[in-house]
Amino acid sequence: MSGKCSLRDFEHPDDQAETLRAAIESAQAGTPFRHEWRILTPNGNVKWVKAASQPEVKEDGKVVWDGLLIDITDRKIAEQALEQKTQDLEKALKDLQSVQLQLVQNEKMSALGNLVAGVAHEINNPVGFIAGNLQHALDYIKDIFGLIEIYQQEYSKPTAVIQEEIKAIDLDYIQKDLPKLINSMQLGIDRIRSISNSLRTFSRADKDYKVSFNIHEGIDSTILIKRLVKEQDWDWRSPVKLSSKNTGAA
Repeated sequence: MSGKCSLRDFEHPDDQAETLRAAIESAQAGTPFRHEWRILTPNGNVKWVKAASQPEVKEDGKVVWDGLLIDITDRKIAEQALEQKTQDLEKALKDLQSVQLQLVQNEKMSALGNLVAGVAHEINNPVGFIAGNLQHALDYIKDIFGLIEIYQQEYSKPTAVIQEEIKAIDLDYIQKDLPKLINSMQLGIDRIRSISNSLRTFSRADKDYKVSFNIHEGIDSTILIKRLVKEQDWDWRSPVKLSSKNTGAA
């Protein structure tokens, strides 16, 4: 360039350091100066240029470059557009893969929910049978203990064999503990039934339409399941999200 202005006066501020480094390296090594950088035109536009020149050392020791300076703005714009398009496509591909994984996960969770609901239903059948007979068993035990008391009253002096057997089995302890054992079994049955019902509520299948649902049962079942998971030291990080808009239907 001629006149009082130097090409360096038009260099983009962000490219000055790298352009200077490339020029110094070309001058010191005597290698061609091949570099791409931005310049600012007098009207404020940004242009990309490419230099292809050879350094020459003058008699006064100064280094000048003889070569070409090419405007590559259009090429750079095209490259940037292509790069942006590539990034957009990569993002779209990742989003598609994420959606695909989510669909697969949803399908697995749906199948798992159906399995859990089926298992809960199968658990309820024997649990219901046991629960329905526990009270009868307790009544029978009370009848038997009542009969034993009558025998003890009517036959206050049992034989040595009977006394030895009473002592061996600790009949007094059995009469006190067996009703408690039945009651504890009832508590266990109630807990199993509660867990089973919670599993059925927690894993209920989604519908494409609104259905009536007791939100309190849903909250109770979720809390119970989370407590069970915590007791088993499983990894459970799914947050519970409640919406005031969906308290009557789901």
